[in-house]
Amino acid sequence: MFERLYEKNALMISIGLDSNSTFSITDHAEKISGACTYRYDKLFSGIYVGEWEGPKLSTYSMMVRKIEDGVETFINPAFEDLIKDGVVKEFCLAEARCHHVSARVYTDRIIEIVRNNPQKLYRTVSRSYLDKRTLLRVSITLFCSSTFRVGNIGKLIASE
Repeated sequence: MFERLYEKNALMISIGLDSNSTFSITDHAEKISGACTYRYDKLFSGIYVGEWEGPKLSTYSMMVRKIEDGVETFINPAFEDLIKDGVVKEFCLAEARCHHVSARVYTDRIIEIVRNNPQKLYRTVSRSYLDKRTLLRVSITLFCSSTFRVGNIGKLIASE
């Protein structure tokens, strides 16, 4: 998906999100930079159901943080530099801080940062702090997504 955004030079817009929660293409830029030392490529497999096709076992890869080393995403320094340099444009919409940038320009600049100033994209925190936050996030995610997953499983069973 990110390759397509880059290829088409898509306009990316975030509304009311902080820099750590916006523009997921950052992870893709870190991967294709070939220089990212604070993340690793992890494989995820599962049964995926698309709108146009039935359930199918698929495997995807994604760059994930090296949490065993205490790595936490913190792109604020790089993001603020990109705003200051005029790469990312900032505006307000109904009192929400918003940003927009073209996918190609953003990706190319993030690759440059990964290669030359990677410390602007992450920080290291103590393991105990990270474990507590990860457990809280996992608990919230499981609670919020359980209804959705049960609904999908029900659809799968009903369609067989």
